Amino acid sequence: MNEAKRTYSKIQEDFAKWDSETRRLLREANLAGRESMGRDDVASAIDAHHAYEAWRVGDEIKALGAELARDYPDSHLCKLVNDHLRREEKSHRMVSIVKDLNERLAKACSGFRFKVAPEPVRLGEIRALMAGLTEESDRAMLFSQLAVLNEQIEPLIREGQRRLAKEHDMSLADYCRLFLQEQWQLTGNTAKLLYAVFSAGRQLVRLVELDGCGLQDLFHYHKRSLDEADAYFGPELPTEQCFQALKALGFDETQTRRIRVVVKPGTTPAHASALNLDEDLCVEGSFSAGAWWFRVLVHEMGHCLCNIFSPKWPTIRGDPIYLHYGEILAELPAAAASTAHVLGEVLAVDDIQAERIGALIRRSRAMAFVYDAVRADFSMRIWQDTSSSFDDLYAQVCADYGLGVPEPGAFFPPVIFDVLSPVFITHAFGSCLSDLFLNLTLERAAKLWPRPIIAPLLIGETYHLWCRCSVADYLLESGCKLEPGEILPSFLA
Repeated sequence: MNEAKRTYSKIQEDFAKWDSETRRLLREANLAGRESMGRDDVASAIDAHHAYEAWRVGDEIKALGAELARDYPDSHLCKLVNDHLRREEKSHRMVSIVKDLNERLAKACSGFRFKVAPEPVRLGEIRALMAGLTEESDRAMLFSQLAVLNEQIEPLIREGQRRLAKEHDMSLADYCRLFLQEQWQLTGNTAKLLYAVFSAGRQLVRLVELDGCGLQDLFHYHKRSLDEADAYFGPELPTEQCFQALKALGFDETQTRRIRVVVKPGTTPAHASALNLDEDLCVEGSFSAGAWWFRVLVHEMGHCLCNIFSPKWPTIRGDPIYLHYGEILAELPAAAASTAHVLGEVLAVDDIQAERIGALIRRSRAMAFVYDAVRADFSMRIWQDTSSSFDDLYAQVCADYGLGVPEPGAFFPPVIFDVLSPVFITHAFGSCLSDLFLNLTLERAAKLWPRPIIAPLLIGETYHLWCRCSVADYLLESGCKLEPGEILPSFLA
């Protein structure tokens, strides 16, 4: 006998319960992962997410998908759930392969340490370290030691590609094309936008006259460009200035003050922990005083703000390039906080000084953007060209950008502990596209308020993107042509 058809609202209630449980499991996985990383236990941090991944393709959501397909095949929820299942079941088959490779990568890298300071520094902390290296010999030494990782990382990533291709019963070349299309959405307008990002990075190197410089020099230039601006921020961590900037942008101060800033010793990169609306909202890392950390802290607070003001985002996400999009959202308040209008109010300086400080911060962002664009381009070419060595691919990327290749062929490795994650691409997207979104937001704000208040519009644009289209499609709808010339002005203004 056929089961009685349930009402659509009842099915929605069951989906909401599954979604809530998914959030709980994700929160527990994040907490366990954070604790494991604090103990320097990378393998446990990876294991912490296993139950969450299994739940996302478990029996409960499968049953809901089948029920929706049978009784409400044309509903929005049916499409949402079954698209989710198709994506997750495909990726779930890879979990054991990727987990094994990640464990081997973690083991290969666990003993890797290099010293250019009193304390040992991890590979993932190179960005903060590079900003502080003023001597060319120190930067060259750091890169030469990074080159040692070639022998350990490249064979494992290539093996991972072969095993994943075999799992899909495809040739290596066909699988790598499928991976770029499905995992990184390298198709259609998204591909056009991504290549515009890379092209903007290549043009930016020439426009700021860094031709022939090595990638290892970028953060030296970036730090030097901020020396003048640092004086305006004083000798203390700019936490209070961050809160003042968010208040100037229209965010509710009682909400933003919930975010804690936790300083950790060493050179741990900044990251946000916004687990859900009722849990800890925290930005932690190794911070310092000055203009750069003002921007970094506001960016990380941006991740928490998205959680505060949009707590009901679905666990199943509609945007096909959510990872890229998440960094744009976090960077949006950081970009707005670095405008002359806000800087003048926060730092109590005149318009000329505020414009100068804003220009210096934009120049430092340009260096960081090139760095991320090169790493993203390199990571992508690893999947486009499986016959060339990493050293050769890295040399070609540097040549395309007009940058020198550090001896002896050292490269910035792709993601070490997640073979599938386009993490560098997310930051390249976020740093260059946030200004486009900010301009669109401010155009709407000018029609509604006498001054730029972006907080309510941040939520509105979020919902629009989440439900309707990809980032690239939204920019096209808004009049952008997805060309490098639309990206570069934010760094050069």
